[in-house]
Amino acid sequence: MGGTDSGDQRMEVYRPELKTISWIPRVLCHFINAAIVNSFIWYRAAFPEKSMTHYKFRDRLVDEMVKPLLEKKLTEVGHIKEKSLTKKKWSKEMSRRIGAHYVYQERRPADQRTEGLNPSNPSKQRTRNWFRGNCMFCGRSVVDTKCKQCRVWLCIALNEDTQSTCFEDFHTLASFDNRNSVLGVDGSDEEEEADEDF
Repeated sequence: MGGTDSGDQRMEVYRPELKTISWIPRVLCHFINAAIVNSFIWYRAAFPEKSMTHYKFRDRLVDEMVKPLLEKKLTEVGHIKEKSLTKKKWSKEMSRRIGAHYVYQERRPADQRTEGLNPSNPSKQRTRNWFRGNCMFCGRSVVDTKCKQCRVWLCIALNEDTQSTCFEDFHTLASFDNRNSVLGVDGSDEEEEADEDF
Protein backbone atom coordinates (compact mmCIF):
# COMPACT_ATOMS: atom_id res chain seq x y z
CA MET A 1 0.00 0.00 0.00
CA GLY A 2 2.80 2.35 -0.93
CA GLY A 3 0.61 5.23 -2.09
CA THR A 4 -1.69 5.15 0.92
CA ASP A 5 1.16 4.88 3.40
CA SER A 6 2.96 7.79 1.72
CA GLY A 7 -0.19 9.93 1.87
CA ASP A 8 -0.77 9.06 5.54
CA GLN A 9 2.80 9.98 6.38
CA ARG A 10 2.44 13.38 4.73
CA MET A 11 -0.91 14.00 6.45
CA GLU A 12 0.36 12.97 9.88
CA VAL A 13 3.03 15.69 9.91
CA TYR A 14 0.44 18.49 9.63
CA ARG A 15 -2.54 16.84 11.32
CA PRO A 16 -4.23 19.42 13.61
CA GLU A 17 -4.71 18.61 17.28
CA LEU A 18 -8.41 18.99 17.98
CA LYS A 19 -9.58 18.87 21.58
CA THR A 20 -13.15 17.87 20.94
CA ILE A 21 -15.25 14.70 21.30
CA SER A 22 -17.38 15.61 18.30
CA TRP A 23 -16.60 13.59 15.17
CA ILE A 24 -17.67 16.30 12.71
CA PRO A 25 -14.62 18.62 13.07
CA ARG A 26 -12.27 15.63 13.00
CA VAL A 27 -13.71 14.24 9.76
CA LEU A 28 -13.80 17.70 8.15
CA CYS A 29 -10.17 18.43 9.06
CA HIS A 30 -9.13 14.99 7.81
CA PHE A 31 -10.72 15.59 4.39
CA ILE A 32 -9.21 19.08 4.11
CA ASN A 33 -5.79 17.72 5.05
CA ALA A 34 -6.14 14.90 2.51
CA ALA A 35 -7.14 17.41 -0.20
CA ILE A 36 -4.04 19.51 0.53
CA VAL A 37 -1.76 16.46 0.35
CA ASN A 38 -3.33 15.36 -2.95
CA SER A 39 -2.93 18.90 -4.33
CA PHE A 40 0.73 18.87 -3.33
CA ILE A 41 1.28 15.54 -5.08
CA TRP A 42 -0.40 16.81 -8.26
CA TYR A 43 1.61 20.03 -8.11
CA ARG A 44 4.88 18.11 -7.87
CA ALA A 45 3.83 15.92 -10.81
CA ALA A 46 2.76 18.90 -12.95
CA PHE A 47 5.81 21.05 -12.15
CA PRO A 48 8.76 18.71 -11.50
CA GLU A 49 11.22 21.52 -12.20
CA LYS A 50 9.98 23.47 -9.15
CA SER A 51 11.53 22.01 -6.04
CA MET A 52 8.89 23.03 -3.50
CA THR A 53 8.69 21.34 -0.15
CA HIS A 54 5.45 20.27 1.49
CA TYR A 55 5.80 23.03 4.10
CA LYS A 56 6.37 25.76 1.49
CA PHE A 57 3.39 24.48 -0.49
CA ARG A 58 1.10 24.78 2.53
CA ASP A 59 2.53 28.19 3.41
CA ARG A 60 1.91 29.49 -0.09
CA LEU A 61 -1.58 27.97 -0.13
CA VAL A 62 -2.52 29.84 3.06
CA ASP A 63 -1.11 33.09 1.66
CA GLU A 64 -3.14 32.76 -1.53
CA MET A 65 -6.34 32.00 0.40
CA VAL A 66 -5.93 34.88 2.86
CA LYS A 67 -4.55 37.47 0.41
CA PRO A 68 -7.95 38.73 -0.91
CA LEU A 69 -9.25 39.18 2.64
CA LEU A 70 -6.14 41.06 3.73
CA GLU A 71 -6.31 43.36 0.70
CA LYS A 72 -9.97 44.06 1.44
CA LYS A 73 -9.20 44.86 5.09
CA LEU A 74 -6.34 47.10 4.05
CA THR A 75 -8.28 49.17 1.56
CA GLU A 76 -11.70 49.30 3.17
CA VAL A 77 -12.76 52.64 4.55
CA GLY A 78 -13.30 52.52 8.28
CA HIS A 79 -16.03 54.23 10.25
CA ILE A 80 -15.85 57.97 9.73
CA LYS A 81 -15.86 59.77 13.04
CA GLU A 82 -18.63 62.26 13.64
CA LYS A 83 -16.26 64.34 15.76
CA SER A 84 -12.60 64.25 16.66
CA LEU A 85 -11.28 62.95 19.98
CA THR A 86 -8.61 64.26 22.32
CA LYS A 87 -5.00 63.26 21.79
CA LYS A 88 -5.04 60.94 24.81
CA LYS A 89 -8.15 59.13 23.57
CA TRP A 90 -6.79 58.89 20.02
CA SER A 91 -3.64 57.20 21.39
CA LYS A 92 -5.81 54.30 22.61
CA GLU A 93 -8.12 54.26 19.59
CA MET A 94 -6.86 51.61 17.15
CA SER A 95 -9.28 52.51 14.36
CA ARG A 96 -6.74 55.14 13.30
CA ARG A 97 -4.39 52.33 12.16
CA ILE A 98 -6.82 50.49 9.88
CA GLY A 99 -8.82 51.54 6.87
CA ALA A 100 -8.01 53.95 4.07
CA HIS A 101 -6.98 57.36 5.35
CA TYR A 102 -6.79 60.34 3.02
CA VAL A 103 -5.65 63.92 3.42
CA TYR A 104 -8.33 66.41 2.44
CA GLN A 105 -9.14 70.08 2.71
CA GLU A 106 -12.59 71.46 3.37
CA ARG A 107 -13.48 74.58 1.44
CA ARG A 108 -15.37 77.35 3.16
CA PRO A 109 -18.77 78.43 1.87
CA ALA A 110 -18.65 81.25 -0.65
CA ASP A 111 -19.97 83.83 1.81
CA GLN A 112 -17.16 83.06 4.32
CA ARG A 113 -14.21 83.32 1.93
CA THR A 114 -11.78 86.23 2.04
CA GLU A 115 -9.64 86.77 -1.02
CA GLY A 116 -7.49 89.58 -2.28
CA LEU A 117 -4.31 91.45 -1.40
CA ASN A 118 -2.95 91.59 2.12
CA PRO A 119 -3.40 95.22 3.28
CA SER A 120 -0.27 95.10 5.47
CA ASN A 121 1.87 93.56 2.72
CA PRO A 122 0.56 94.14 -0.83
CA SER A 123 3.08 91.68 -2.28
CA LYS A 124 1.31 88.80 -0.54
CA GLN A 125 -2.04 87.33 -1.49
CA ARG A 126 -4.57 86.82 1.29
CA THR A 127 -6.76 83.78 0.88
CA ARG A 128 -9.02 82.13 3.44
CA ASN A 129 -10.72 79.54 1.27
CA TRP A 130 -10.18 76.55 3.57
CA PHE A 131 -11.20 75.73 7.10
CA ARG A 132 -8.16 75.58 9.36
CA GLY A 133 -7.22 74.22 12.76
CA ASN A 134 -4.29 73.24 15.00
CA CYS A 135 -2.29 70.08 14.32
CA MET A 136 -3.05 67.56 17.04
CA PHE A 137 0.54 66.27 17.14
CA CYS A 138 2.86 69.25 16.89
CA GLY A 139 0.38 72.02 17.77
CA ARG A 140 1.12 73.99 14.59
CA SER A 141 -1.63 76.52 13.92
CA VAL A 142 -3.48 77.32 10.68
CA VAL A 143 -3.24 73.77 9.37
CA ASP A 144 -5.66 73.23 6.50
CA THR A 145 -5.26 69.47 6.11
CA LYS A 146 -7.06 66.76 8.04
CA CYS A 147 -7.77 63.02 7.81
CA LYS A 148 -11.03 62.37 6.03
CA GLN A 149 -11.83 59.28 8.09
CA CYS A 150 -10.64 60.38 11.54
CA ARG A 151 -11.69 64.05 11.22
CA VAL A 152 -8.59 65.35 12.99
CA TRP A 153 -6.27 68.19 11.95
CA LEU A 154 -2.81 66.89 10.95
CA CYS A 155 -0.01 68.66 9.13
CA ILE A 156 1.84 66.97 6.30
CA ALA A 157 5.12 68.86 6.67
CA LEU A 158 8.20 66.69 7.22
CA ASN A 159 9.48 66.73 10.81
CA GLU A 160 13.29 66.84 10.93
CA ASP A 161 13.47 65.05 14.31
CA THR A 162 11.38 62.02 13.37
CA GLN A 163 11.88 62.15 9.56
CA SER A 164 8.15 61.63 9.15
CA THR A 165 4.95 63.67 9.07
CA CYS A 166 2.31 64.08 11.74
CA PHE A 167 -0.21 62.43 9.40
CA GLU A 168 2.05 59.37 9.01
CA ASP A 169 2.82 59.06 12.73
CA PHE A 170 -0.83 59.40 13.70
CA HIS A 171 -1.83 56.41 11.57
CA THR A 172 1.18 54.14 12.18
CA LEU A 173 2.43 54.54 15.77
CA ALA A 174 1.07 52.06 18.30
CA SER A 175 1.30 54.71 21.02
CA PHE A 176 1.83 58.45 20.90
CA ASP A 177 4.29 58.20 23.79
CA ASN A 178 6.90 56.85 21.35
CA ARG A 179 6.83 60.07 19.32
CA ASN A 180 6.76 62.25 22.42
CA SER A 181 9.93 60.58 23.71
CA VAL A 182 11.70 61.34 20.42
CA LEU A 183 10.58 64.98 20.49
CA GLY A 184 11.14 65.33 24.23
CA VAL A 185 7.52 66.32 24.86
CA ASP A 186 5.53 65.51 27.98
CA GLY A 187 2.91 62.88 27.19
CA SER A 188 0.24 64.36 29.44
CA ASP A 189 -2.86 65.57 27.67
CA GLU A 190 -5.81 67.59 28.80
CA GLU A 191 -9.17 65.87 28.63
CA GLU A 192 -10.80 68.47 26.45
CA GLU A 193 -12.81 67.85 23.36
CA ALA A 194 -10.92 68.71 20.20
CA ASP A 195 -11.98 71.73 18.20
CA GLU A 196 -14.63 70.97 15.65
CA ASP A 197 -14.23 73.18 12.63
CA PHE A 198 -15.75 70.85 10.11
